[in-house]
Amino acid sequence: MIYLDYAATTPPAPEVTDAVSECMRTLTANPSAAYSIATPARTKMIAVKKQIAAFLGATPQEIFFTSGGTESNSQAIFQAAGKHIVIGAAEHRSVFAAAANFSCEVTAVRPDKNGVITPEAVLRAIRPDTALVSVQSVNNETGVINPIREIADAVKRKKIPFHTDAVAAFGHINIDMTNITMLSASAHKFYGPRGIGFIYIKQGSRAKPLIAGEQEGSRRGGTENLPGICGMGAAIELITDINVELARLKSLREEFLRGLAGSGIAETVSNADIYPGIISLRLPGFPAEKAISLLDARGIYVSGGAACSSSSHSPSHVLISMGLTPAEAFEVIRVSMGRQTTEMKTAASVIKEIYNKSVI
Repeated sequence: MIYLDYAATTPPAPEVTDAVSECMRTLTANPSAAYSIATPARTKMIAVKKQIAAFLGATPQEIFFTSGGTESNSQAIFQAAGKHIVIGAAEHRSVFAAAANFSCEVTAVRPDKNGVITPEAVLRAIRPDTALVSVQSVNNETGVINPIREIADAVKRKKIPFHTDAVAAFGHINIDMTNITMLSASAHKFYGPRGIGFIYIKQGSRAKPLIAGEQEGSRRGGTENLPGICGMGAAIELITDINVELARLKSLREEFLRGLAGSGIAETVSNADIYPGIISLRLPGFPAEKAISLLDARGIYVSGGAACSSSSHSPSHVLISMGLTPAEAFEVIRVSMGRQTTEMKTAASVIKEIYNKSVI
């Protein structure tokens, strides 16, 4: 088996499953309870908040646990309910869904031909009544890294809150938190458990709770998912030197692309700052759905884009926003690597073989 869909979900590390199991066995009290046996649970929960805060260069009071990226994105967009917002046209579908659900008036900023949302394009979209700007850090389909520091600085000068969906970025690239008002992350994207994530909300920001309740400083109601929180903490402990892992993934990426040389298969994005663990490939004249099925039969697992929309019969909105035609978008597969990926020659060879037999 060659698993190449880490951008959809990462397999939880053994240390993570151990932490979840240990928590369920030993920290059984509600962390919000007042009696003494709840103290260890509450202590652990606070420790993980401190852990996340230290990783981001934030404070524990700015970290709030959620069920994952979709909820965190919804929490951010909810702050501008009924108002005008500016978002990237290539954002995750959960951002668009939240904007529609909360009756926001949306201006979607198209990326340039390289898939990048530029600060200049964001500034052109801002109006006097704009209540929020949201641009993702790393695109989950193409791997494009947006210039978040520059966008956040530009938005700050306009005195508008700025949110970034960092679900595909947290734990994988270095994140500059300067002038970021809110940030979303999800544990299962960095080898943690599913169903747990967090949102960073800058101290001093007025933030309405999406889910009302007394927990999380009244910012997010509901009994905290302590096993998930423990697992997320264990996953963060395993994030060591990001730059070393980026270099390793870059080497694997280059190995993979060398193996595809001469096939006619090409990257959809090649002239941008790209997270090396995500590779977006177009197979001209060959439907992605067929390629995925044939690769599946050979024990190689890739996707046609975001997992949450993989069953959709519509072309990827991300690729369309970059200027691809619907027909071209349906020829694109996403190959994404992770910690367990050790070589890419076999994957490249099989993809090239399948494509050559079917098209050439």
